[in-house]
Amino acid sequence: MLIVTDLTKYYGADLIFKDVSFSVGEKDHLAIIGNNGAGKTTLLKAILGETDYEGSIELVGGFKNTGWLKQEIDMQFSEDTVFEFIARGRHLKDIENKTTQAYEMLSQPNISDKEKEVLYAKIEEFQSLFEQQGGYTIEADISKLAQGCGLDEVLDSQLKELSGGQKSRVAFAQLLYANPDVLLLDEPTNHLDRATKDWIMGYINSYKGAVISVSHDEEYLRKTANKILLINDQDKTAELFSNTYEEFLDIIALRDEYLLKTFRNQMKKIEKAEAFIQKAEGSSGKRKKQAQSREKMLEKMKADMVVVPQKSKKAKISFDVQIQTEKSPLNVSGLFFSYGNHAVLKNIDFSVYPNERFIIVGKNGAGKTTLLKLINGILTPQRGSINIWNKAIIGYYAQEQENISDFNRVIDEVANPQYTEKQIRSILGRFNFSGDKVFQEVKTLSPGERRRLALLKLCVKKPNLMLLDEPTNHLDLVTKKILADALKDYKGTILMVSHDLDFLSDFKIDRMLMLPSGRIQAYDRDIVNRYYQEEQKNISEHR
Repeated sequence: MLIVTDLTKYYGADLIFKDVSFSVGEKDHLAIIGNNGAGKTTLLKAILGETDYEGSIELVGGFKNTGWLKQEIDMQFSEDTVFEFIARGRHLKDIENKTTQAYEMLSQPNISDKEKEVLYAKIEEFQSLFEQQGGYTIEADISKLAQGCGLDEVLDSQLKELSGGQKSRVAFAQLLYANPDVLLLDEPTNHLDRATKDWIMGYINSYKGAVISVSHDEEYLRKTANKILLINDQDKTAELFSNTYEEFLDIIALRDEYLLKTFRNQMKKIEKAEAFIQKAEGSSGKRKKQAQSREKMLEKMKADMVVVPQKSKKAKISFDVQIQTEKSPLNVSGLFFSYGNHAVLKNIDFSVYPNERFIIVGKNGAGKTTLLKLINGILTPQRGSINIWNKAIIGYYAQEQENISDFNRVIDEVANPQYTEKQIRSILGRFNFSGDKVFQEVKTLSPGERRRLALLKLCVKKPNLMLLDEPTNHLDLVTKKILADALKDYKGTILMVSHDLDFLSDFKIDRMLMLPSGRIQAYDRDIVNRYYQEEQKNISEHR
């Protein structure tokens, strides 16, 4: 069992959360939910020992280790092949190195018999551990796991060559290979196509250990969680519910309704008491004593007032354009691009209409992000052409946010010569960046706040052609809805990659490009859904 007791976390003088207590046992699937910036990822880091905290965290009983699926894969290993990266999950290389070092020490001259005895014992221990960790079956084990995650075709590819979705699957495969007692999952369904998402949800439901997830994905929460930890970003406390997500939503709705009704009744009694006291002001005798009694009663009523949960301030997102689109802003002809010998885009031809909503559909690795990077000029076509209207102003929302500097302050990251600092501060406030938050370094932001900052940069630029790569990843449900409404009112052209069918349904999509075939047709949600279901079928059959 994992036991968390009175956990409190500060960043400098800023309180993130306080007195958080909960426990998870075998087969518990706990979902940590709350608004962006509430401290969900920080809580996971505390459990892993990657940040300091007050309170205690204990692994007891049969629980010995934890494993973390980070939101972003660690690209310091970008030169690793997929196989090598997955293998890091069990630290077999470290065991081999320790064994080699022990043998080297044995070969040293003048080594004593006692020292030899100690080294032989260590070698035996290392070899036993190597066998227990599957060192002699590593190729078969990873090959089987890669098939399950749909990665068998890229096992020899380097991480840097993969798409965002493929990297997410590799990170998940490494975590599964590590086989920890407690799985810590930070937005596990981000960057995933429909097929892989379904496979991962199924795997999590059958996992024999404990699972702790941070997610804004309602479908994932409904299908996997049997406990909910709600972090309140207003009073910095957390509350545990031993319920499914559906049950949790019902409980919260009923409780909020009850609290609001109780609050209103209490306010009526307070107003009545205050009115009586005011009328009795300056009186004497019996009426004065009654007023004094009411004053004491009023103090008690105010002390006993229920607290009505305040709704979090919503971001106000809107996108303007500098120049109205008069003609087709983008024409692509005969486009070809490959990574080494692996061709991801072949003879792609399409144009987008002024103010069109156009999406790109395809499984992970089909070239969706590559296509957006080619249009934005980050990559160069190897054959074919990309013609952009000379009055087009491109706004690019990158899936992995690589166009945002970690070391800039928030206010500096969005600085623009067309705006005064006062105007920038006003726009930051609309996106819920206010007070000292605007002077924080970008690297201190939560992933959700980072995404809001990227959207803010689009707002400031006023593009008439937006390239959006999975814009809803890491966004809370409220912000996702606000974004959909803002895009619905946007007067420019949108070219987007998204696996979020519910999000796409919130505004009218005109056409879609299907990759890798390059086929273009009118948008049809059912066709897209069947496409991803077919992908799931292919993965299942391949396993």
